[in-house]
Amino acid sequence: MQSDKVKKFIEQVCAQVKAERVHSLLSYELAAHIEDQREAYIKSGISAEEAEELAVEQMGDPVQVGEELNQIHKKKFDWLPELIMWLIAGVIALASVAGGVILAAVTYGTEEALVGMTGIALAALGVIISLIFISVWKFTAYRIYAYMLIKDYRRKKNKTGKQE
Repeated sequence: MQSDKVKKFIEQVCAQVKAERVHSLLSYELAAHIEDQREAYIKSGISAEEAEELAVEQMGDPVQVGEELNQIHKKKFDWLPELIMWLIAGVIALASVAGGVILAAVTYGTEEALVGMTGIALAALGVIISLIFISVWKFTAYRIYAYMLIKDYRRKKNKTGKQE
């Protein structure tokens, strides 16, 4: 069970983070850090109340911590820049292939041009697929990381027998 001091600290941190979707994750993570440090202080012989106070103080200024976390956790994953990047890459690839086919057809003849440009078209397709993969991975990686943090925190809490 969290004390009022810990709850207030976490609320102040989360108030600085615009992305509300990460508030529960941040709350879990901050509470886990504070609890771990509190337990370390208690093991060193400090009283429970003083240990909690020291653990919260050690976390730093909640406004500054929240502002730094806000920089890390953007409000939402913005698909527009990714989509524009895909479209530009696609247009450039198609224009390159089409221009290459026309130039090669004029210079060498139609058959040779199509054979040569097929390889370039496949390379361009590979680049586009890579861009899509990177974009999707960036979105998915955050979700996996958040899930693992919450799962690990809950596992530690269940192991110590504490409940929230």
